Amino acid sequence: MPSRIVPVSELFRNLLSDLAMDAPQPDATPSEKSRKSTWETVLTTTPVVLTVIGTVLAGLSSSEMTLAQYYRTLAAQSQSKAANQWNFFQVKRIRGTSLEVYLDLLPAPARMSVLDAPSLLTAANAHLRQLRRVRDAAGKLQLAVNGAQSELGGNGSPVNQAAARLVKLSDEQLQAAEKNHEQLGRRARTPEAEDAFALISSRQMPRAAVAPIEHAAIAEEVQAMSNGQDSGAPLTRLNSADIDTEIHRAEGNTRNVELALEAPDKVIDELGKLVRTQLALSAMIHQAAREAVALVEELPESETKLIGALRRSASDMQQRDVALIVAGEELKNLYKAADHGYTARRYRWEADFNRQTAQLYELQVRKQSQDAERHRERSRLFFFGLLFAQAGTAISTTALAARKQSMLWAIASLAGIAALGFSLFVYLAV
Repeated sequence: MPSRIVPVSELFRNLLSDLAMDAPQPDATPSEKSRKSTWETVLTTTPVVLTVIGTVLAGLSSSEMTLAQYYRTLAAQSQSKAANQWNFFQVKRIRGTSLEVYLDLLPAPARMSVLDAPSLLTAANAHLRQLRRVRDAAGKLQLAVNGAQSELGGNGSPVNQAAARLVKLSDEQLQAAEKNHEQLGRRARTPEAEDAFALISSRQMPRAAVAPIEHAAIAEEVQAMSNGQDSGAPLTRLNSADIDTEIHRAEGNTRNVELALEAPDKVIDELGKLVRTQLALSAMIHQAAREAVALVEELPESETKLIGALRRSASDMQQRDVALIVAGEELKNLYKAADHGYTARRYRWEADFNRQTAQLYELQVRKQSQDAERHRERSRLFFFGLLFAQAGTAISTTALAARKQSMLWAIASLAGIAALGFSLFVYLAV
């Protein structure tokens, strides 16, 4: 049969009648009213209390999940910092190894020599002396070219131009080399240079304010990492603040090491720049000498005395040029052996501090990851508590609705049961 449409006014009257039924009856005795009031208070406040508890548990669950996400983010940041420190460690180790390989390829006398001011200046003086001899040989070559102009004919002009260019370049480069050699001598005799030479010859590193790890438990974990061990045990005995303190201390050690290396690095770089400048001056002379000698060798064969003198001058020029190259190689190898040996040791020394900092960051990552997992688990358990509170609210509301036969409590019961069912559906199925 067709259903009857209930007017809104009738629904409103039914709602008012339900509210009226909930009011206490006036004919009840005082003792009965008291007992009824106490029981009714417990009965009616139970859903409210459970609702409050559920709200608190929902807030705690959300808060714990937020903390879990926060610690996950911190762990990702710490992992990025650890990766940076490991990159520094690997790059410095690779560079140190490359320098050691290059050092092994140098001649044994250079590797076995001790770099100090006298040895460096002796090698530089020998190179400068060869530069002067090259300049003298260039002047003799030009005189021989000028003397043989009558016999050279058309071929004499290129040779004459090459010889004149060689003489001019030799004069200019020799003057520059002498000024550079004076600067090298002054810089090599300074107290800072003497300290740098002593540091290089001792094959040690300078003293720096380096603090060890003070927290015993953290030191044990870092030592285990250095030995390739990772227990994976909970780090509840460690505090993130203590790990942060050790990380700051390790980063301070790295800065102190860099500060201790600034003075010797500066001196060695300045000396290296002066040595490279002197070698570059001789390289330009070498190119001009090769060109002049090649032009003389291309002259047609002749048995005249002047052409023979010219060829002997070119041969002497070539020999002086070779001697200049040898002297330059000895100076370069002497400096390179000391510089590369010191730099390789420095890279290995710095890399050890980068490794310790990286291990501390990794320990922080483990700690923060475990904290994130702990807060996630607490959020899950608080969620279960929320479900139990919702179940209690739904059950108590249903019981109250059955006792009161009230439409409002029935609606509240249905809402609680629906919320509980939806929560279980989301947890189990989604």
